[in-house]
Amino acid sequence: MAAALAAGKLLLPAETRRGRLLVAAVPVHFGISAGWGVVLARVLPERVAVFWGVVGGGVIAVVDLSLPGRRVVAVRELSVLPQVVDHLVYGGVVGFYLRLRALRLR
Repeated sequence: MAAALAAGKLLLPAETRRGRLLVAAVPVHFGISAGWGVVLARVLPERVAVFWGVVGGGVIAVVDLSLPGRRVVAVRELSVLPQVVDHLVYGGVVGFYLRLRALRLR
C-alpha cells in the first residue's frame, strides 16, 4: 500500500487522503509502466529477452528509485529491496511477453 500511496504523491504531492492518492496512483503507475514497456520492447534482443528484461528492470529500478526518490519523501521512505525486486520481476515479465510474441509472429 505504501508504494501505491507514494505513486499517488508523484501526481498529488500535497494530498494526504488515502483514497485520492490511490486513485492518482493508477494513471501514474500505468504511465510509468507503459513507458518503460515501450523502451524495453525497442531495446531487448529477441532471443534472450527474459534475461535482458531482468537486467533492464534493474536499470529501471536505479532510474525510478533515484530520480523521484530525490523529490518525493514518500518514495524515498519506501523499503528499497522490495522495490528493486518488483522492478526486476517487471523487466522479466516484459521480456517473457516479448519472447512469446516473437515466437507467435514466426
